[in-house]
Amino acid sequence: MASLYSHWRIMRVSLLVLGLALLLLVLARASLSAPSFDPITQWNTTESLPQPLLPAVVAINSPAKSTLVVVGGRDAALHPIKSVRRATVLADGSIGAWTTEPSLSIALFNHALVASSDGRYLFVIGGWDGANRHREVWRAAVDSDGSIGSWSKVSDYPIAVATPDAVVVADRIYVTGGTDSTGTPRRSVYFATIQPNGSLGSWTPARD
Repeated sequence: MASLYSHWRIMRVSLLVLGLALLLLVLARASLSAPSFDPITQWNTTESLPQPLLPAVVAINSPAKSTLVVVGGRDAALHPIKSVRRATVLADGSIGAWTTEPSLSIALFNHALVASSDGRYLFVIGGWDGANRHREVWRAAVDSDGSIGSWSKVSDYPIAVATPDAVVVADRIYVTGGTDSTGTPRRSVYFATIQPNGSLGSWTPARD
């Protein structure tokens, strides 16, 4: 009986050692496969904006070049503006000079700004003009050289909204939250599909 008990203890210890060895192997493989990121060691000053702004900014990434685009916002006097500016991201991480692009049709801030995943279109959703919230969705095409085309209205968001957030996933724009015409925060999430020609499908609740 004692011999059987001793044999059982040896088996338990062996299984425990084997389990620990497998755990260490899994952790080692996970560590090797995990992406490594260099820490940010220093923030560098680059090309300043032409004027003090509280802007909405989006990055457009394409095989040819990467671009930063500033659309609308508020100036130093806190007035809404409709200007659009663009700067190319250079190989060393700095940016080139800011160029003036076609302006929005109306002055806006607190709007959502996104680029399509292929970098061909920019979209502005909602926003505030200093007096009223808006529901218009504006679109501009991005040329191969990074320049921005004229803006045109392509859709209406389901509600007039300010301070929404937006993100593009594959070929869809998702818009979350914001404040409605009464200033009440919203919990709604809508999405619309970006068509190949830059038009938008209907806005659909992401959840019923």
